[in-house]
Amino acid sequence: TTGSGSRGLYAYTTGLGAATARMEAGTVTIGGEDAAGLRAEIRNRASEENATARMTGGDVTTSERNAYGLYASTNGRGEAIAEMEAGENGTSGTVETSGEDSYGLYASTTRRGAAIATMAAGENGTSGNNSHGLYARATGTGEAIATMDAGEGYTVSTSGNNSHGLYAFAEGAGAATATMRGDGEISTGGE
Repeated sequence: TTGSGSRGLYAYTTGLGAATARMEAGTVTIGGEDAAGLRAEIRNRASEENATARMTGGDVTTSERNAYGLYASTNGRGEAIAEMEAGENGTSGTVETSGEDSYGLYASTTRRGAAIATMAAGENGTSGNNSHGLYARATGTGEAIATMDAGEGYTVSTSGNNSHGLYAFAEGAGAATATMRGDGEISTGGE
């Protein structure tokens, strides 16, 4: 898809249920601004459910500014989870973003739920300025958690200025935690 605001896989609810966008294989290529490969979104402040964008295989590529590989967001009471993990057969995914102000994995909450960006497998690379590999943002009372717990050969890389591998940002009462475990690799190349 090439239009502004395009989504490859899009799960959106204004009701009380969960929103889940899941990718296990295949290719998603997005060319527009404000676009997302996988986007899961809840827009109901009363919802207790989670918004989850999960990738276990395949390839997501975005090429314009303000774009997202995996995007999970809720203004309800549940969690927002953007995650890359290994599939049942050991598969893993690849996310590449090349525009400014873009994100490999993005999770955002505005109330009490945690914003969780987590990577256990795959490759995740950003090359624009102000672009981050894993970004978790909580503006309410929830925690912001960015975690890489991956084995050897799995990588997060950023090459733009002011770009971070793992970035947890809490604006409210919750804690912000960025954690790396395992034998994975994070590389940053910008200023």
